[in-house]
Amino acid sequence: MAVFNEEVYLYDQNSNSALFHLYAFGKLFPDPHYIIARKQNPDTIIECVLDGVGYIEANGFVTKVKKGDCYIIKPGTAHSYYADDAEPYTKIWVTVSGSLVGKWLELYEIDAVPFVRSFDMTSYFNQIKQLALGPATLEREKRLILLVHNILFEMGMTAPKASEPHKSSGQYIKTNENVILDVRKYIEKQCNEKLTMKELCNKFGISAKQLNTLFLQKYGISPSRYHMQCKIASAVYFLESTDMSIDMIAETIGFCDRSHFRKAFFQQHGTTPSQYRKQFAAKQRARY
Repeated sequence: MAVFNEEVYLYDQNSNSALFHLYAFGKLFPDPHYIIARKQNPDTIIECVLDGVGYIEANGFVTKVKKGDCYIIKPGTAHSYYADDAEPYTKIWVTVSGSLVGKWLELYEIDAVPFVRSFDMTSYFNQIKQLALGPATLEREKRLILLVHNILFEMGMTAPKASEPHKSSGQYIKTNENVILDVRKYIEKQCNEKLTMKELCNKFGISAKQLNTLFLQKYGISPSRYHMQCKIASAVYFLESTDMSIDMIAETIGFCDRSHFRKAFFQQHGTTPSQYRKQFAAKQRARY
């Protein structure tokens, strides 16, 4: 299951990966929590915005991209990119590497980071997807190489966009504070799911140590403890408003068994789920 709202296709069938390697391709659907941050990038990333708005941070600048923009992030560049909160983008993307790709980047003078042009690569992407998901043949690999080359060639030949990137102090930066806010919102949204620190770190492009420290500073509680609080709050809702069994509630909110759920609930409320339900029912009867 993808961490973000996207379709991801991993492709690892290249016969000569040193020359050309199609690592992966996919499509991102609107997701306001989407953020990717990399300190090192070994591959060439090609992305095309189909709708909405997003931002790319690299080399101290932030670049806004929107529908109709295609951009390339070449290897070796620390960067982050993320969706606009109010109008998150939809985009298609292809990740490639290899000596051929490096030569094309140099030949077509694709050197800016990010390299942004007004260009629609949808037709090329659809052909890549169709080929990559089809039968494995030598002819398929040649055609995949040609399709990626054509994207880079057309990007290199397209006139630059008129707009210029803004300094990183601009309003669109994903600061530590609003990243942590996004983490909190995501935990609340996923409270009934199993959620690990590794998943949170991968999703929001932040180390476990930094995530714990910043979350604790802002909310006075660790992400894992907050996740547990949200689970128990969800359990309270089911106990008060449904006749679901305790076992069913435990399963619904992501506990592996009844005893684990009972222990976690007791630690937070000082009573068991069954006792809580009885006490709540008694209060309701007394009220009416």
